[in-house]
Amino acid sequence: MHGVEHAVTRPLPTEKRPDGPEMARPRLHDPTSAYHEAGHAVAFWHHGIRFRYVTLSPRNAAHGGHVYVGRRAEISDPAKMRIEMQLAAAGEIAYGRMFRLRSVSDDDTLLRRFARMAADPASPWLDEDMRNFARMGGDMDAALRAAVPDTVTGPLAWLAIWRDTEHLIRNQLWPAVYAVAWELVFSRHGFTYAEVSAMAVAALEAHAA
Repeated sequence: MHGVEHAVTRPLPTEKRPDGPEMARPRLHDPTSAYHEAGHAVAFWHHGIRFRYVTLSPRNAAHGGHVYVGRRAEISDPAKMRIEMQLAAAGEIAYGRMFRLRSVSDDDTLLRRFARMAADPASPWLDEDMRNFARMGGDMDAALRAAVPDTVTGPLAWLAIWRDTEHLIRNQLWPAVYAVAWELVFSRHGFTYAEVSAMAVAALEAHAA
């Protein structure tokens, strides 16, 4: 999965690290991409889906970054498709949470957005994350309708998944996302699944203490 953020470089956030000290080291990466990719990486970790590494492109906001997973088996279980949709949504939601954007849109706005995505999941106007979200949503809808004809599918089902992901990233996992993003901003290399796991656990434990 790729989570590329095409964004204008913004000033470094003034928040403190989870362990206290102010951010002081010279910045290597665009923080907009860092929070986007951290959202993806922590969502992968939360669901126990291993990846090889998460990385950013030095001094190149247009490239963004990605979570490199490697080759994966085809998914046919609707429950796993739902998780894939959460993984796709996590980057945008984390980015919006950090930079105080209006990422928590009202239901009608999201429903209209999802209806357009469902009608054209391969649209060039969608970024790769949202194409993945729409493609997996379409596959999930088809699998659910085949199993339970009267089940809720389409934009209404996608909205519920988006809202669950917002709660997960913006509330439950936010200390972990923040910690991983901060390290990505200043790191000269990417981080493996094990390294992200260690950072996430430490951040969540410190937050709970």
